[in-house]
Amino acid sequence: MRHPNILLLGLTIFTFSLASIAGCGGDKSGGEKKPATGTEKGEEGKKDAANLTGPAAATYAFLNAARRGDDEKAMALLTPTAQKEITRRKLSVAPAASDTAKFSIGEVREVSENIAHVASRWTKVDAGGQQQSNEMTWILRRVGNEWRVGGMATVVFEGEPPLLLNFEDPEEMIRKKQLLEKEITRRIRQAAQKSPVSGEPLRR
Repeated sequence: MRHPNILLLGLTIFTFSLASIAGCGGDKSGGEKKPATGTEKGEEGKKDAANLTGPAAATYAFLNAARRGDDEKAMALLTPTAQKEITRRKLSVAPAASDTAKFSIGEVREVSENIAHVASRWTKVDAGGQQQSNEMTWILRRVGNEWRVGGMATVVFEGEPPLLLNFEDPEEMIRKKQLLEKEITRRIRQAAQKSPVSGEPLRR
C-alpha cells in the first residue's frame, strides 16, 4: 500500500510554474551551470542519464524511482533526517508512480558548497487523456560525498511566491498542505461566485 502523497496536492487542477527559490543560501559565485537534461526511458534517456553527475544525477535517480513506483529507492535518496522524519510520520514525498510519466532535468544551481537546486519537469497523461506538465525545483543537500533530496518548491499560484516544502520537517509540510487545501477551496468558491448562474437568461 502506498502512503498518502501530500506533496503534489492540486496537480490535476493547477499548472505549476518553475519555482524560484529564496532563503536556502545565496548564489555561489560561478555556481550556475548549464542545464542537464534527461528522459526516463529509451536509449536517449539512458545516454542522458549517464552524462549526469552530482545533484542532477541524484535528482534523476529520485524521479526515476518515483516514476517506477520504487518507494524504497526513492526514500534512500532523501537526506537521513528526511528519511527518519518521513518514516516516522508514514508519509510519501515522491510523485505518484505512473506508466505514462516522463521527466527531464533542467538547470542545476549550486547555491552553496552543500546546497543545490535542480529544476525538473514532470509530465504525465491524466485520466482524460490530456498531457499535463509540471515544473518543480528540488533542493538537495550534500551528505558526505553524496547528494540527497531534502525538499522541493513549486509555484502553485501564478505570480505568487513558490510553495516550499522541507522534507526534514513533516509537521510544517502538513501545515502548509492544510493551508493550501483551504486556499484552493476558497479560490474555487470565489471563482464560482463570479461566474454567471447557469441557465439564467441574458439581460439586454
